[in-house]
Amino acid sequence: MKLDKYKEMQSELKKDFENKNRMLDIKYAISNQKFSIGDLIESNQGKIYVEDVKYSRGFMREDPEAVYCGVQLTKKLNPRKDKNKINIYQSDVK
Repeated sequence: MKLDKYKEMQSELKKDFENKNRMLDIKYAISNQKFSIGDLIESNQGKIYVEDVKYSRGFMREDPEAVYCGVQLTKKLNPRKDKNKINIYQSDVK
């Protein structure tokens, strides 16, 4: 086996590992997701009705978690005039 072939195979293994690891992260986050689209949630940033759910492994976190996205609401639960969208991590939900 030549060095080129070795590096090519090693690169393929790394890509395969990263893809499988990402899929495992998503599977874990989905299984621990607490809220669904349409739910009202609140954090220190504000309140939103969940419009979209994404998944992230935070900077200082060991485990992946859901990230809820939506338009920030006023105290009367109406969308703000500027339609400011915010993301709320599951660990930040009150």
